[in-house]
Amino acid sequence: MNTRDLRIDDFVYYADKKCKIREITRSQVAICMGKLYRFGLVDISEIQPVPITDELLEKIGVKEKIREDHSLGYRFVSDTGYVLIWHAYETGKYIISTLDNTSSIILAGKRISYIHQLQHELYDAGIDIKIELE
Repeated sequence: MNTRDLRIDDFVYYADKKCKIREITRSQVAICMGKLYRFGLVDISEIQPVPITDELLEKIGVKEKIREDHSLGYRFVSDTGYVLIWHAYETGKYIISTLDNTSSIILAGKRISYIHQLQHELYDAGIDIKIELE
């Protein structure tokens, strides 16, 4: 991973455990595992992204699923906006579209693979959906 791809509170793997980024420097990050804060910095080469899976999307709090022949859609609705994520089984890719509450398309059809990318897209769109994986 590259530290430029990360933001504070992003979920990543460290030592095969999901954790949150708490601080970012040029080549290191400070992480939090559950309620434990790891003091000192971890080399970025020890951090791995958390892949998006159907199971993780459901754990985040999917309110509605939409099925089609070769894909599965997840719809998230919050007070601040609307998110639709399609899992295209033929390609294995996840595609995200976000809309704000004024029904203006903010982002349509961007491919994402990792939870931290989903976190960024939601934040950038101003959509307040809390993601907790712990």
